[in-house]
Amino acid sequence: MKQSQQIQREFQSTSRSILSQVSRGVLVGLVVGAIVSSFRFFIEHLFHVVQGLYKDLGRSPINWIIILSMYLFIILLASQLIKKNKR
Repeated sequence: MKQSQQIQREFQSTSRSILSQVSRGVLVGLVVGAIVSSFRFFIEHLFHVVQGLYKDLGRSPINWIIILSMYLFIILLASQLIKKNKR
């Protein structure tokens, strides 16, 4: 009788542990999904902004400066990332 109670306690403890891990996994999945979705939305929105700048390049020379500064920012950011991760 004592052994069956011990087995039952271990089973309940294991079940709670599994449920805890599954709920953590679901929560992490939701948070990461929200972050990735917002990042993709931002990239898509930025892509439309750049398309609009390219369409108006002939009419507004300020767009050249905006596009070139964005490219310069990307180049500087990439060079810093490469410098930090030489391996």
